Amino acid sequence: MAEEIPESIRPLWEHLYSEVVWLHEKWKIYRELYGKSPERVELLNAIAGSLFRVLEDTLFADVVLSLTRLTDPAKSGKTRENAVLEQLVQHTEIQQVASLSASLEAQLATIRSRCAEFLQFRNKRIGHSHLKRALKEAIL
Repeated sequence: MAEEIPESIRPLWEHLYSEVVWLHEKWKIYRELYGKSPERVELLNAIAGSLFRVLEDTLFADVVLSLTRLTDPAKSGKTRENAVLEQLVQHTEIQQVASLSASLEAQLATIRSRCAEFLQFRNKRIGHSHLKRALKEAIL
């Protein structure tokens, strides 16, 4: 498939492809450890509960960061360009093919919609320390 990608966007495409493949691997590991059965989670807790809890939180946060990073805007601020899906969709060679451009823009909108909760999770729990949430947890 990479052979079909125009040379001018191949480096970005290869970067994003690599990011998505690695994201799938991390999610596969997460599901294998924590998504198979309650018995497996109980076993992990019995073996080394704190270690596997830290691993679970870390893997999940990394997946969230990977998803939200891929769906970030093409630019941050006025001039900083990001290596994200929108950057690929907005590329001149993609925009010149109206049907491809429209299809990719619709797919990106769907992905962003499905990742909206992850973005909120990133902003309130990973990227920033949301005051009300932090104080609520301190009380518990």
